Amino acid sequence: MGRYGTVTPAIFVDGVQQEFAWGTGVWQVAADRPVTVAVMFWDELGTRRGFAEYTVQPGELPDLEYRAPSFVTAPGALGPRGTVSHQGNNSYAIQIAIGIGLVVVALVVTAIIVAAIMSN
Repeated sequence: MGRYGTVTPAIFVDGVQQEFAWGTGVWQVAADRPVTVAVMFWDELGTRRGFAEYTVQPGELPDLEYRAPSFVTAPGALGPRGTVSHQGNNSYAIQIAIGIGLVVVALVVTAIIVAAIMSN
């Protein structure tokens, strides 16, 4: 579950929220018309995150799989099992860039402090 273990996903079938927790769930849907399934969750601040939706076509019997995003602002992914991947895969590059930026800022601050100490 990783970082999403503390939040509960919300599942909507044709706009109606269903009871659910992380894991496997089964719902019966109309077989004679398209049915929209949406999954999302709210973070600790109440912001909607990881939204994904899939439209089940008449006669289709998909085993849907939801993947939470690998970066909190990216969308989730929902589709037939084995066809979805994490969204926001470039998030690791973003996280690394932010980390490098923080290190650079720390080095600059340290250099300023050292220069101030040396000038006294």
